[in-house]
Amino acid sequence: MKKYFLFLLIIFTASVSIYSQRVLGGYKSTAIDDEGVTSAADFAVQKKSDDVETPILLESIAKAESQTVAGVNYRLCLWVYSNNDDGEKDESYTVQVVVNRNLQGSFSLTSWTETNCAPKEDID
Repeated sequence: MKKYFLFLLIIFTASVSIYSQRVLGGYKSTAIDDEGVTSAADFAVQKKSDDVETPILLESIAKAESQTVAGVNYRLCLWVYSNNDDGEKDESYTVQVVVNRNLQGSFSLTSWTETNCAPKEDID
């Protein structure tokens, strides 16, 4: 019986150790009003707007996660919109972006993907 218990204890300890290693370095939920999150969101929207040469505006941050790497990766779900030719707001849509902030504090936009990452009622 003692051998069986010891065997289970070893298996459990190894499983916890493996699980901890997988989670370590993963994305963690971050407050949407965190200064790093808001700066990353503003950067992403401005960078994409400059790249496509069309004004894109941030409506809200729906979700935020961060990952500590050599700096920080921010994975954000953003509600964004642009203005039509009459200067009126077009329909908003969601994008998932990944923004890296390196150790020197500079941002870079890693990805921008239109996706349904947050329901519309989350911002109403």
